[in-house]
Amino acid sequence: MEIKVIDNHPFLQDAEVRFLKSVDAIITSFNIEGINFSEEELREMVKQVEVEVKKSTE
Repeated sequence: MEIKVIDNHPFLQDAEVRFLKSVDAIITSFNIEGINFSEEELREMVKQVEVEVKKSTE
């Protein structure tokens, strides 16, 4: 997604909203393929993504 789209879209300006929408899209794409994760697996994956994002922004 281009920055300009994010800047002009009021619901996507908040980084937390963008992050949650990204996670939801990933989970949905796996579900479409028949791959389902437990709630604990999803929590662990989100935690790992958050750690990696922090590393990449330091």
